[in-house]
Order: sequence, then structure tokens, then C-alpha cells
Amino acid sequence: MNDLRIVACASIKSFNLVFSDDGKSMHKPLAMKTYESINLKFNYRTPTFYKYKDLKKKYLNK
Repeated sequence: MNDLRIVACASIKSFNLVFSDDGKSMHKPLAMKTYESINLKFNYRTPTFYKYKDLKKKYLNK
């Protein structure tokens, strides 16, 4: 449930990115389809999802 709240808040506030290492639920295909479906219904844009390692790689060159 917390994952849905995180994505809902990010969508409502028009955040472009969400970073998370929660591979058990947040990044699952069913969850992604659900986020997109609900956001489309309410005319919100779904943020792009990244893992923390992507953030470290981009900004810490690791």
C-alpha cells in the first residue's frame, strides 16, 4: 500500500522521477500497469522509475 501512496504523491505533485530499490512490488509489471492506468484515468503523468544504483552511477560515476 505504501508504494501506491508514494507513486500517487509523485504523480499528483508532477515529480518526474521516483527512486526505489523495492523490486518486490514497486517495479513489478502489474504494479507499473496499475500506476499507468490510474494516472491515465485521473489525467496524471506517471513518473519514471529508477533504482538507487542508477542514481549512484549517474552522479557518483560508480
